[in-house]
Amino acid sequence: MLAAADALGRNPYLGQEQPDLVRPPFRLFRLKGFPYVLAYNPSRKPPVIARLLHEARDLADALKSL
Repeated sequence: MLAAADALGRNPYLGQEQPDLVRPPFRLFRLKGFPYVLAYNPSRKPPVIARLLHEARDLADALKSL
């Protein structure tokens, strides 16, 4: 997780926009080798991680408050 946060700090637009799951400016970043997704705001300096979610969850439901 720390490596992912560091990577997003250096390049905040690494994650993908997924408007079907989360509204802009939030993006999703999948953790390589793990079943987790970071929902974060790349427009903040430094980027703000809003949620860390397991991929087995209903992501649309878990992210609707963002």
